Amino acid sequence: MPAQTSAPSTVFYVEDDTGPSLRVQLVDSDNVGISLVNAASAAITIAPTRWSYYYSPVIPIVDDAAMVIDTDQTTYPGYVDWYPEAGDLSPAGNYQYRIKVTWNDGSVQTFPPNETLRLTIRSKVGGNT
Repeated sequence: MPAQTSAPSTVFYVEDDTGPSLRVQLVDSDNVGISLVNAASAAITIAPTRWSYYYSPVIPIVDDAAMVIDTDQTTYPGYVDWYPEAGDLSPAGNYQYRIKVTWNDGSVQTFPPNETLRLTIRSKVGGNT
């Protein structure tokens, strides 16, 4: 079954936040968490939202940043966490993201394959300081 994700419709942060983590569950087309026991790694890429095909290519603000795979895949199947670091969540704006899983056999799978997930970074109160 094609992979999906059960992430909320839009994730919100404020510019320059370094927490909380972004926790996402990778699921199959039946909305069942995919076991990541045989996953070697997971990574996230975040890029500005494209309003038109003609604005390609888009330079990511986060490119293949490591994610933490939940070690308890029995209780929390498919769960991964990304911990933003200083400078990751800037500048303010609308973004899209996907998660790439590299399996132990070397194959790569992108979640979700049928859409991009949305992330909005809000400006700090009073603008940049």
